[in-house]
Amino acid sequence: MSPAPLPDFNGVILEEAQLVIGECIGSGAFGRVHQATFVGHHYYSPYPRDARLAVKCLPRPSAPTPGPQRDSLQARELSSHLKVSSHPSIATIHQVLFDKTYFYVVMDRYDGDLFEAIVDKGVFKDNDELIKNVFLQILEAVEFCHSNGVYHRDLKPRNVLYEQVGEQMNVRLTDFGLATLNEVSNTIKCGTSRYMSPESFGTEYRREAGYSTVQSDIWSLGVVLFNMITGHNPWNSPSLKDGHFSSYVADNNHLFRKHNISPEVNNIIQRIFVVEPNSRISISKLKNEIKSVKTFFREMQDTVNTVPFPVNDSAGPQIPSPH
Repeated sequence: MSPAPLPDFNGVILEEAQLVIGECIGSGAFGRVHQATFVGHHYYSPYPRDARLAVKCLPRPSAPTPGPQRDSLQARELSSHLKVSSHPSIATIHQVLFDKTYFYVVMDRYDGDLFEAIVDKGVFKDNDELIKNVFLQILEAVEFCHSNGVYHRDLKPRNVLYEQVGEQMNVRLTDFGLATLNEVSNTIKCGTSRYMSPESFGTEYRREAGYSTVQSDIWSLGVVLFNMITGHNPWNSPSLKDGHFSSYVADNNHLFRKHNISPEVNNIIQRIFVVEPNSRISISKLKNEIKSVKTFFREMQDTVNTVPFPVNDSAGPQIPSPH
């Protein structure tokens, strides 16, 4: 059943936070993100003086009787995010407020997301230094999550926000709606198919004992890296029914021949895109490999039969992230 349409929160005053909600800057089936302005005295402000703020507005689910089960999904998302929010490469949550109908999550506002940076602005094209810097920030964020027992399960460019500070691009991991505290999961098709690991996608590689959420996140990181370098997806889904994926499984140099990735990158993605999860490279080793890359690109005449980046990277209803 589709969720009820959300109202326009523009002009709503959050008295406890001394915020006025402004125009909507992102929306989805289950939430809206609005700009926000602090209207109290800055001497008493709980936010950094020059902070640009956003409020994510989430509906509280209805329940026959009040109780902790009513807010379990939202509470799980917020508790997972709050657990790791202190990291400099993870979106900061300043405050969580609620009334009878909605949650209001006060966050920093950013310039955009990584999908926009790749597709709309093309900022990573032929830019080795920027790819290395940004992807290492993402790796640090995910490694911090894992070390604190949080496994994201929906890593993709739309869930990485950025802010431009001069020549520096700082990124922030966000949207923990599908995150879990379990290192082993039996939930399949969790996230967006292009970024899912084979074992989390469906029955072809499914394991009775469940799959490692650590290793599944590492696979997703490989797809994000591939997006940044090529502006393409390696495949639409990690299934043998997908021609691009089955070609890679048959020959792990398939992506190297089709895209302008360097031999160094080809070696790295071959260590990420391993169907056997326990054989995948660890994040700590992946960081070292990325640091040692001299170039992520090689010259090519053209690309043939590649998977273009979708115009809309969402797969089903998504709660928008502040940007």
